[in-house]
Amino acid sequence: METVDITKKLVCIPSYVDGGCNEAKIGEFLFGHLKKFPWLDVEKQNVGKNRFNVIAKDKYQTRVLVCNHIDTVCPQDGWKTNPFECTKKNGQLFGLGTSDTKGNVAAILSAIKKSGPTKGAMYLFYVDEEYDFKGVKRFIDKYKNQISPEVVASGDGGMLEIGNACRGLIEINFKVKGKSGHSAIPTSGNNAIVGSFQAFKKLEKYVSNFESPDLGKSTINLAWISGGQSKPDTGVLGKEGNVIPDIADLVVEVRTSDAKLRAQDVINKFEQYLNEQDLALVSSSVRHDYGAWITDKEKLKQVCKLIENPQFTMAQNRGYVDLQMLWESFKKPVCFTFGAGEENTAHKPNEYVKIDKLETATNFWEKFVEIECK
Repeated sequence: METVDITKKLVCIPSYVDGGCNEAKIGEFLFGHLKKFPWLDVEKQNVGKNRFNVIAKDKYQTRVLVCNHIDTVCPQDGWKTNPFECTKKNGQLFGLGTSDTKGNVAAILSAIKKSGPTKGAMYLFYVDEEYDFKGVKRFIDKYKNQISPEVVASGDGGMLEIGNACRGLIEINFKVKGKSGHSAIPTSGNNAIVGSFQAFKKLEKYVSNFESPDLGKSTINLAWISGGQSKPDTGVLGKEGNVIPDIADLVVEVRTSDAKLRAQDVINKFEQYLNEQDLALVSSSVRHDYGAWITDKEKLKQVCKLIENPQFTMAQNRGYVDLQMLWESFKKPVCFTFGAGEENTAHKPNEYVKIDKLETATNFWEKFVEIECK
């Protein structure tokens, strides 16, 4: 089976990002592979530091964009096999990225060959999904005003389920200023750590009001907090027990179920709750500000017909999917994910994908391309 052979080749090419390793070598493999198909124009799109997306399209106006990422997480301890040698056992392929998501990339590549020349197909294989989304952002920067796809389909899926939604992702670093004082006299100061936590609890309630039937309630996580007495001369926070801390730094992450909730809303509310306690928000730094994505299931009826007993992914339990950026940037076309990944093995040692699911995924992408782009 060609998909298995391609998966093995992809797994043998490390594409995690750490030190001297990145996606360049796997990008070269994909570029060379796609150049074999004369109906496709293939390009390397520079993302910086010898990293690049691989983009292929036919000669017609783009109607359908099929995409997937080509990076993996870094290897971890605990592997029973070599993570960079694809090992076949009991109908499964073991190796780093087999499930997330090199097996799915292989299924798309096989389908391109099987389906043959197309009219209106574009393929994007991009870098940096596991890290900071630089690849998909670079693609959007260039193509936002050049193409208008009616459908955007991602192979970054699992369990042969259709994904039609994901919660958004907001991450903010806050710095809060209170008032130091002697701990023996609590009224002599204003504890920045305690006050920040109380403001966070109010923020938690505010965030939960944003919900949707598909994605449930928005949730919030206090991911990190540090505080103490400010010491400008040393730059190190004091941690003496007899001083009321006047500084708190915290990282807050929100998983949004409603596209209306964005980072600035969270900042404004948090500052309001701090001010109610006579605390000041010194600074806020936004790392991520991505909204929720929802494609109505009714718009995916044709996709469902390509699968026996179609099932939808439980979006409430799903992490952020950068397909959301493409959905938002290209004026909310029909978007979905589909793939053969085993979701319980992704980002873990001894990751695997089932060969029969890879075959099903390959057949799906072949039929999808033939229906949409012939």
